[in-house]
Amino acid sequence: MLVLGAACLLAAAVGAYARYAILDERAFADRAVSVLDSGEVQSEAARRLADRTVSEHPELESWQTRIEDTAAIAVVRADDFAPAFRAAATRMHRAIFSDAHTPAQLIVPGSGAALRAEVTALNDKLKRLTALEKLHEAAKQRARERADFPNTFGLTAEAANGSVSEASAKKAANGM
Repeated sequence: MLVLGAACLLAAAVGAYARYAILDERAFADRAVSVLDSGEVQSEAARRLADRTVSEHPELESWQTRIEDTAAIAVVRADDFAPAFRAAATRMHRAIFSDAHTPAQLIVPGSGAALRAEVTALNDKLKRLTALEKLHEAAKQRARERADFPNTFGLTAEAANGSVSEASAKKAANGM
């Protein structure tokens, strides 16, 4: 009888916790939002946002770390993210427990817009940097071509630059 009583007490405790922790919509949303204070959760959310962004825009792969930082600052840590996340958690909770036919999705409205604006700015910066790198490579190629130019006439680099040794200058002065 004692074992049966203990089992019933355990079942009641699990049921009460489940009612509070899982079935109570407000408590569920509160806990969901409270995990956002964790640096690990923020980092993971930012990493996932960056992964999705780079998978959609492979040209940004070299900027993935920067996108993660941007996602952490512009999205996850933004003042308006926690209330939007709470609303999304509440919608997901309703979908799970109210309608079996509604897919349970955690979609935070507005989070994509902030990241999209930052990624667009990063993409523009990447395009400018790529153009500058191309100009720099072209300038280096022209410099290499100019350095090779005197050799096509058998001149040394010093002679081509106008640097004449003292001995050469004396020979030229003496008419030799």
